[in-house]
Amino acid sequence: MLVLAVLVGWKYFSANSLEKRSQDWTGLGEVNSSEELQTFADEHPKTVPGLVARFQRARVALQQSLERLYADGAREQALKELKEVEETYAELANDKETRDKPLLVQEALMGVAKAREGRGDLDGALEAYEKLDKDYAKSALGQSAAEHIKQLKENPEVRKLYAKLNELASKPRVTGGTSNVLPDWLR
Repeated sequence: MLVLAVLVGWKYFSANSLEKRSQDWTGLGEVNSSEELQTFADEHPKTVPGLVARFQRARVALQQSLERLYADGAREQALKELKEVEETYAELANDKETRDKPLLVQEALMGVAKAREGRGDLDGALEAYEKLDKDYAKSALGQSAAEHIKQLKENPEVRKLYAKLNELASKPRVTGGTSNVLPDWLR
């Protein structure tokens, strides 16, 4: 009799759990903005769909921040957002939910590196790339990290380029004329 009760209970909870997971994935598919991704992640903690929402929000924020980094009047906000993205990816890289998912840990480490590099923190980026290379050398992202390490360490022109970009971006732009501080190839 006890075995039958356990079996019926398991079947009931299993069906409900499957239905709940299905609803979670469907709900994630209906998300349309970064704010909705955050809300979804907050409402679905410690679930795979919630984790996916956190990663997707970080991906979008990283891409948008990098795109606006050298846009008129958007640099300070983009730098602030890159710092937030870095912190989000650092949390994701060390999260209990990601520890057993090496691809997500690698993505998070790469996100930390890219956010730091975007902010001009090349030594911090190098540190994140080196961790990714050390821990996942044979993976595609580990190999990509190794290439970034090589560029940052062996090519002094890369550091000069970042320094020049940051210098140019910090100067005010002249409006209303043909003269701009940033050269045409950076606009």
